[in-house]
Amino acid sequence: MSSVVKVAVGVIENNLGEVLVARRQQGQHLAGLWEFPGGKIEDREDVVTALMRELQEEIAFDSAENFKIAPLITICWNYGHKKVELQVHHVAEYAGRARGNEGQEIQWVAKQKLSTLAFPPANKPILAALNLPRTVLITGEEESESVFFTKLDSALVGGIKLVQFRAKTLNKTAFQSRVDSVLTCFSEQLKNAQIIFNCPLDYFKPDWPKSIHLTSQLLTQQNIAAEISKFEFISASVHNEIEVAKANELKLDCVFCSPVKPTLSHPEAESLGWSGFSALCHQAQMPVYALGGMRKSDLDDALNNGAQGIAAISAFW
Repeated sequence: MSSVVKVAVGVIENNLGEVLVARRQQGQHLAGLWEFPGGKIEDREDVVTALMRELQEEIAFDSAENFKIAPLITICWNYGHKKVELQVHHVAEYAGRARGNEGQEIQWVAKQKLSTLAFPPANKPILAALNLPRTVLITGEEESESVFFTKLDSALVGGIKLVQFRAKTLNKTAFQSRVDSVLTCFSEQLKNAQIIFNCPLDYFKPDWPKSIHLTSQLLTQQNIAAEISKFEFISASVHNEIEVAKANELKLDCVFCSPVKPTLSHPEAESLGWSGFSALCHQAQMPVYALGGMRKSDLDDALNNGAQGIAAISAFW
């Protein structure tokens, strides 16, 4: 088995919301494709030290003292002849003016236009991570529509940008009616937020935003790839290596990994703990949200263990 090459990667964003990318040069692996700056982590180097060194060497950035760095995503990828682990960090503040120190072409690109560029396959989850928030609201079970609307409005006003619409106690007709009401009454707020529908596939109506969340049971159905082909954004619940592997096979947009901690809703489920969660994160080829007993104070632990962020009901509902 070949060893894994660990790479420090920097997603550098300026105050215009643009991200710095560089084109791989002739003679390099995957020449001609765009990538985010970075390079191999040397022996006895931590990822931040390696990233600072690479940014100074590649694009002439200055002292590390003026950098603001936060974990974004970790991606393990097998190219066949080489396995890589990309330890990706977001760089929001930096010192110096970027230039191609090694003769490479560089450019600043608006985040929403990054998808128009050709990246190596291992870089594509980074694009997803850039456009997903750190926190996800999973809606609670509310029989009263007025109470549901009040809580949803409060969450959106409070800054929630991604909502997983979950209502297990509603039958098909009631679920569809609730969604229709939400899409009508919150049309303005949802221009700046995304909603994912956690429901059986036959509940879904053609005029809804084409985003679906799969339970782990749906995820592992034999014919699921054909059934979800019409959707533009797909997430899923995962709890183990088999389900993560299925999510990778289907190239999902993100997954919700649980339970990280014990929960009242599933007291019988064995919790993963942060170590178990981190292990599954390293196998996932897309952003991963930590779920199960999460509170706002758990966000830093989640990020440090490879998560995109946290998802919860009670913490945000």
